[in-house]
Amino acid sequence: MIGLFRNKDLVLGVRFGEIAKAYPFENMSDLAVINDTVDGNPIVVVYYAEEQFAVPYSRIFEGRELTFDMVESNNPVMPFFMKDRETETIWDMMGNAVGGQFRGQKLIMTPSHTAMWFAWATFWQNTGIY
Repeated sequence: MIGLFRNKDLVLGVRFGEIAKAYPFENMSDLAVINDTVDGNPIVVVYYAEEQFAVPYSRIFEGRELTFDMVESNNPVMPFFMKDRETETIWDMMGNAVGGQFRGQKLIMTPSHTAMWFAWATFWQNTGIY
């Protein structure tokens, strides 16, 4: 499996117990909001290529499963925002609700690692790949 990407390609690695998934930076567009599920855990991965910023958050919030879409930003600090379909709350890339029903609250970050592909694939040889 190590040969799928170049050894030093960066990936965001997420795991729940023994189930792991890699989100290679090169597989994501320059700006990305990815709704996914890893081992039954709904997550959203936020990615900003220019800053090599990749963070996963739980999509379960206040007992509800949310689905996120990217929305444009005219804020020079935030290249984009997210809007959940269920409550239409606006969230920034750091997981902060900046408008709508949950304004002032924060998404729960999912534990993750940014690593080079060779390291992630060595430790998690059965990793899923986005």
